[in-house]
Amino acid sequence: MDVLREAVAESTEIQEKLWQHAMRLGKEYPRAVTVGLFIGSLNAFSATMVGGVHAGLSGGRSWLATVLLAITPSMVLMLIIDIDRPGQTLFGVSQQSLIDLRQSMDAPRGGTTISASNSKFS
Repeated sequence: MDVLREAVAESTEIQEKLWQHAMRLGKEYPRAVTVGLFIGSLNAFSATMVGGVHAGLSGGRSWLATVLLAITPSMVLMLIIDIDRPGQTLFGVSQQSLIDLRQSMDAPRGGTTISASNSKFS
């Protein structure tokens, strides 16, 4: 059991260093896609590690955690596919806000336009 605890402590230390690195990168490059992917994969790794540590310390896997781990990616994939095919949806999502946005982009803009002829600086 001491070997397991030492491994968990070492793993936690490595994970803390990775998170510190991720936070520094996030501040330096807030719009970088690769940093976002790195942080996302670090999140997934953390969740997997927590499940593995729990299984190691308890002597087995929780059936609930196993079922949830199997169902969650499937549900996310199903939602992505559903959103990608607006004509064949399982979940009804109104497109009206997108239609309104597009119409507002086409509409002439209100307000005053300053030109050289009506400017007091000309």
